[in-house]
Amino acid sequence: MSRLPPLRASWTVLLSVSLLSASNAGCGKSSSHATSPPTTREVSATVVGPNGARIVGETVLADRIDAPAYDYSKTDTAGVAHFALVNGVWCLHMAYSMPPYREGWVAGAVGRVAPKLLHVHQIRGVRGVDTVLFRLVARPYTVTRGKVLLAGQSEHRGTELTVSGLREYLYTNDDGSYEMYTLPLGTWQGFAEHAGFRSKHFDIVVASSGDTINAPTVTLEPDRDAIPGR
Repeated sequence: MSRLPPLRASWTVLLSVSLLSASNAGCGKSSSHATSPPTTREVSATVVGPNGARIVGETVLADRIDAPAYDYSKTDTAGVAHFALVNGVWCLHMAYSMPPYREGWVAGAVGRVAPKLLHVHQIRGVRGVDTVLFRLVARPYTVTRGKVLLAGQSEHRGTELTVSGLREYLYTNDDGSYEMYTLPLGTWQGFAEHAGFRSKHFDIVVASSGDTINAPTVTLEPDRDAIPGR
């Protein structure tokens, strides 16, 4: 079962520090300058089927990879989903298409949302339109199977697995096995985490659609620095 991966503790600490700094600053001399909201860019995602036909009424998810942020939008009558996203690295993806499209189709693409670069012939001081275009091609999902083993253990269940940019989130079975269904074509970065063991990033390569693939087995080593009971 897939759901949004939880925010990591590091972001919670960063947020706490930021709030504390803001509180301390408020105790001093007041400022007449309000903090400006982050600049957003117009982002469009076109969703098409394998034959190039536009897919209407499909929910497209936007998950930021380099910071905790997410959004979603439905494709309009032209098969385009529209977003206003801040600068950063984003994954736009969709899964489980609505009828009349085959349930279980997936699509995804990763890109950087950033200001549009100006060409040298453009007038000085006139900015280009900040628009980023994504094209998602929906294809039948591939079953991705793999294992995450715990070194020195006979039972390997309970390892938490997430995939960067996608809302794939699950736990391994007794033998360390798992199955994923929402990975689009491409190379995706998995993250395995288990209490008492060192976490590990690993690549999952999905080279074909509508197939079953075996991801490399990952082994987590004991974390000698872990504090018992934590």
